[in-house]
Amino acid sequence: MDKMLIGSGTALLGLGAGFFAAGAFDPNLISAFQTGGVLWLVIGGITAGLGLKARKTKIAKLDAMR
Repeated sequence: MDKMLIGSGTALLGLGAGFFAAGAFDPNLISAFQTGGVLWLVIGGITAGLGLKARKTKIAKLDAMR
């Protein structure tokens, strides 16, 4: 599950970066693209952070079992 969360978070971070890059192509909608980029970067960061936290917890449990 942790790998899936980290992968999804990374994909969402890429989506946010794509929104920022798309703003350069259409100057009329740059504020909408920037807002969307910030939104996806925040959601992606939270998702990746949850994945890293889950991985840390999983590793701690495995170390306790050894």
